[in-house]
Amino acid sequence: MDARTPWPFGPLQPYSYDLTMFDPPWPTEMRSAKGEEKSSVGKYGKMEFSEIGAMPVGMLGKPDSVLFTWCTWPLILHGGDPKERYRDFNAGRSKVGEVLHRLGARYVTGGAWFKRTVTGKAAFGTGYRVRTTCEPFLLSIFGNPDSRGARRSRNVIESIEENAFDGLRRGHSQKPEEAYAWCECYMPAGSRFCEIFSRTSRPRWDTWGLQAGMFDPVVYLDGRPADLGLTVRAAFGGAA
Repeated sequence: MDARTPWPFGPLQPYSYDLTMFDPPWPTEMRSAKGEEKSSVGKYGKMEFSEIGAMPVGMLGKPDSVLFTWCTWPLILHGGDPKERYRDFNAGRSKVGEVLHRLGARYVTGGAWFKRTVTGKAAFGTGYRVRTTCEPFLLSIFGNPDSRGARRSRNVIESIEENAFDGLRRGHSQKPEEAYAWCECYMPAGSRFCEIFSRTSRPRWDTWGLQAGMFDPVVYLDGRPADLGLTVRAAFGGAA
């Protein structure tokens, strides 16, 4: 990050966090405009890989820290542009991996959130070849962080295995409570957490994003709805 570039993350302090959860608006490409309207792009826009990689996300974590990155299966390896009949496909390339490299993180492993409906059934999404029921996350590190909690992360709220967990599918891109619980269990006691491109406030987590607090509960004060996330969003000045 250039010293002349303003710090983009508002009140979040550099080099302060033990784990950063990162959920960027990946540039998902669909075959048609109709498909993109239904995708994440239609819900909250997108950033190019180069723009995501240029963000100083690596400066949020302590020298020894963890980066938890949400992704989608089609983007992990480069399958080509669907609008161009996939002619530039190259499974030997990972644009997401290139972003992690630019952030200065070393990829180590990953896992998945298995999505459930309110009745406990598998929550099926869309897909050209298979309908997805889970969303992957990539675990990367800076330095050599202490993840002594990793040994006790098995079966965190009906976890399938150590690196997977069940969780209720709610609003578009709204992550399950089990994901945050998994992170808190994975890290040592007293760790500090932040979420970039957050949409929900949570105790013990500092958050940043254009839609920060979007899924916070609403209570009524003096007969009028009072958004509990208002203070959070005001602190960030609506920055993306």
